[in-house]
Amino acid sequence: MNPATPTRSLHEHAQQILSETEVTYHGQSGDEYAFTVTHNGEPYTPVFNGRNKIWRCDCDGFTPKQNEC
Repeated sequence: MNPATPTRSLHEHAQQILSETEVTYHGQSGDEYAFTVTHNGEPYTPVFNGRNKIWRCDCDGFTPKQNEC
């Protein structure tokens, strides 16, 4: 078996991550949509700008291209 071959599908991996994640939608202000995402007890507050299709996050090292902190 090739060690680089994933043992789980992307769907299975997404199910695991989503089951460990809580998302709360706080509403819209203009073109901005505010959320709180809690993963492993760590809260993040990403904001999505619907007009520009850009995510912002309150954590250090947020990478919009990867959509993660």
